[in-house]
Amino acid sequence: MGLIGESRMRASSRVIHEGLLIHGPLDICVLEACIRDAILRHDSLRTRIVKVEGDYCQVVDDPHDFRLPVVSLAGLDDRDWAYDFGRSAIFEPVDLSKGPLFDARLGRRSETEHVLILMADHVIADCASIQVLCAEIWSSYLRRTQGQPCTLRRSEIQFADYAIWLNEVRPLWLAEHAAFWLENLNGASFTCPRVDARAVGTAGIASPFGADLTTALKAVAQRQGTSPVLVILAIYASVMARWCETDDVLISFVVDDRWRHELCGMVGELAYHLHLRIRVRPDQDFESLLKSVVRAFYLACQHQDHGWVPSIAPQCADTFRSVRTTLYFNWLPTHWLSSLSREGEGFQKLEPLPYLLRDSDSLGVPFLTTADRTRPILRYSTGLLGESSVIRLNTDLLHLAQQVAKMV
Repeated sequence: MGLIGESRMRASSRVIHEGLLIHGPLDICVLEACIRDAILRHDSLRTRIVKVEGDYCQVVDDPHDFRLPVVSLAGLDDRDWAYDFGRSAIFEPVDLSKGPLFDARLGRRSETEHVLILMADHVIADCASIQVLCAEIWSSYLRRTQGQPCTLRRSEIQFADYAIWLNEVRPLWLAEHAAFWLENLNGASFTCPRVDARAVGTAGIASPFGADLTTALKAVAQRQGTSPVLVILAIYASVMARWCETDDVLISFVVDDRWRHELCGMVGELAYHLHLRIRVRPDQDFESLLKSVVRAFYLACQHQDHGWVPSIAPQCADTFRSVRTTLYFNWLPTHWLSSLSREGEGFQKLEPLPYLLRDSDSLGVPFLTTADRTRPILRYSTGLLGESSVIRLNTDLLHLAQQVAKMV
């Protein structure tokens, strides 16, 4: 909580989000009730942050009668109508002490065209939390509209319980794992492509891999005895090593604690970064690089840091404070969409909106995945790269992915 700062307290924004285009008739009253139930179920969605005696504390408000704002978008012909509506919603400033830190908006273009925006401040949720909410809300909606009973009870384990547990285990973690991270990050530095600085903003360019390429990369992963996530991570590491002109790449891999069964359905900020230090030799073949990536990933998992690495020693803290940019890798599965669409006939078609970008000094790739395709979106600061450079970088990612796919 101490990292929030006064400026963010007064003017934060709900940048953790999911935007869904809804095609087909929609019962808005039922949808509103489903969102209301989710708010009752998760304390995080009723949280505010207040300052008490110089420290920031969590306050959980009593349940309230949530109303889903419905905004008329009738008559808009712009093909980006839903995207523009989403951006306007998530970038509204919010006072962390007043809230709400979670909100939802529905844009209505016609009786059969809607866009739903679910959004939360990062202090109460991570990207996986929004996926949890989407699955709960739309599963509940489907059951209710089919006349089936639906009761979502308040979760027995809330994010506050998880936070207390983290504080309790931190001394044990330091004793067991701090030495590993001190040695692993010794001499490491964050790198970025050498480019001229320019006016800083945030942009993104998508380069869908498509179903055939995604299937081929899955086959490569199966043949190598690993996961498609790590195959694509190795592709990303190879391309970024060339662009950053280094053989020592440090990538922040976004993970969370939801591999624990009791935390799978939790809404909260469980995400942290695994700092993967990957050596990429110029003459190295991809199979060898993949083995290095797999080894680095699983070794880091054994010493998962829960976000504590930057504070364990002065040398690590200096490394993290001095960064100009971070190379990051985020895997955002949306498989819940596929499972819902198979549950019943006549259900609305749900289509995720393009990633709604937010201000950042990072250079990284969120990979949005469904059951049968992968869509990398290269997000970057315009203070680091121009659009033409990013297009070339995206082309390099796609080209290497196509080469790797031929390994099958």
